Amino acid sequence: MDGSTFTHEGTVIGSPTYMSPEQAEGGPVTPASDMFSLGSLLVAAATGHDAFGGDSELAIRRSVRYANPDLFGLPKGLRKIVLWCLAKDPGGRPSPDLLIDAIGD
Repeated sequence: MDGSTFTHEGTVIGSPTYMSPEQAEGGPVTPASDMFSLGSLLVAAATGHDAFGGDSELAIRRSVRYANPDLFGLPKGLRKIVLWCLAKDPGGRPSPDLLIDAIGD
């Protein structure tokens, strides 16, 4: 509100369970990071649990970076979209336009 910012170089802000692997490591955040966060949000909304877990922030970040997501209870129709969004490599995630095309009307 007063012109100051929350984000600064070298800082990480966000909920670890919704961060992309690159963000969890303190790397650059791009639109691909948003696609990863969307995938995590879809898992939580559809199943009631997080895609990545752990008993500490460090454990969650490690899970985001290296573990497969917990998709238990995820409706079959969402699985392909969510896995695409949750690709560990940012280059393997859809752009918003590709995602919209894949979802269709």
